[in-house]
Amino acid sequence: MGYGEPAKATFCKRLLFRLRSNGVVKRIWRADSSALQQIPSPPGNIIELALEALETMKRHSSNLRELLIMLPDTALSTASYTLLDSLFEGCFAAPNCRSLVVDVPVTHLQTVFLRYSPYTSKKRRACFKEVDLQIAGDESIWTEESDWHKGSIGLIYFFKACSETLTSLTISCAVQRDLGTFFKKMPHCPNLSDFILLAIFNIQTFSEPHWITGFIAKHASTLKTLIIRPRPRIETIYRSDSSYRQWLTQDDTLDRPEVYHLVSQLCLPKLQFLDIGLQEAPYSASPRVPLMPNLSTLAPNLTDLAITEVKLNVYRLSRILDTMAIQDGENILERLYYSCNELSRQTFDMLSRKLPRLKSLRIAYTDYEVPDSLGIPIIDELRRAAYFHETMARCSYKSWTVRYLQLLRPSACGRGHPCEEDMLVVGACISPEVALDSRRGCFCW
Repeated sequence: MGYGEPAKATFCKRLLFRLRSNGVVKRIWRADSSALQQIPSPPGNIIELALEALETMKRHSSNLRELLIMLPDTALSTASYTLLDSLFEGCFAAPNCRSLVVDVPVTHLQTVFLRYSPYTSKKRRACFKEVDLQIAGDESIWTEESDWHKGSIGLIYFFKACSETLTSLTISCAVQRDLGTFFKKMPHCPNLSDFILLAIFNIQTFSEPHWITGFIAKHASTLKTLIIRPRPRIETIYRSDSSYRQWLTQDDTLDRPEVYHLVSQLCLPKLQFLDIGLQEAPYSASPRVPLMPNLSTLAPNLTDLAITEVKLNVYRLSRILDTMAIQDGENILERLYYSCNELSRQTFDMLSRKLPRLKSLRIAYTDYEVPDSLGIPIIDELRRAAYFHETMARCSYKSWTVRYLQLLRPSACGRGHPCEEDMLVVGACISPEVALDSRRGCFCW
């Protein structure tokens, strides 16, 4: 058996192709039925070994289900381009490859997707259902503009090729370029059910926001999941501005009512899950200024809501929930996640009253609400927690349908850690059948 030959028919269901910053292969992974394993790298020319591994993979391309490509933010060698050509010729033609994850700087966007376009004319090509694209920016403004223009052309080629099969699209973009024009050229994907956009939203990136609104509107009849946040996954010096909040919350239709300018003009009848990053209103704004659009209009059948990027007090959360659709006299929301500064009995009083059908509740919070008259300082966390526990012990929500609970306190990793003591107290107020999730979504001890 030669290098890279499969031990069994499940060879290479998942392939991770990653280049080092010096332009040679850092890692080629394969996944058998049990776990992800690194392909052995015996001594020799790593480029030749990688090519041999890819040739082996091509012979078993029918087993490939997921392809992950990661490129560095430096120039690639000639040998690296040879590898990429071999990779694309084999993997993009894999008949059963359904998922593509690409993590590249904008300088290499065209490297990946302009190379894809020649293969789109072939009869045998991958019909991707799920695409996750992460684009990092570039410190050089002029380079970034040129690279984004060329790379976006390749992206449009690619998405036109798989538009009929695409069901899930994730775009995380840290580029300070005109994304609106890109979405103007994006094709209609008749089966798209999940759309995730994590991007900088300002006057440079979305100078004409109706293009992104129009893209969402084109898929109103199929979208079931929508996630929008005003920042990409990776850190960037660029920030979203007030145009993002206006796009989300403004009610008027501006000068052309026939054009979808704003989120408030949308109606997504099949949307079930909405995860939306909000933006604080200016300090000078009235407290009644809305943070998000009317949910009964936007998503009349919404059952799962996550609100991120802002901390909501009981009053502001209550106002948002009041905009949701009512069926048979009740709010139909079943799952909720949000963040707040202070957790209190009033939090659960309001939620149990307004969300009688709620099944899953996740709250990230910083502190407990304690009356100033008690004189308990903020730094005295134990006494503040004790007060919260005492007030909750007198509460009962036995008719509430919540059966999953996670309460998250701040942590150094930034993801929050479940507070078992608080969950035990709150869970006891609801039902002994409530599942208290103490699992951490991080690698902290």
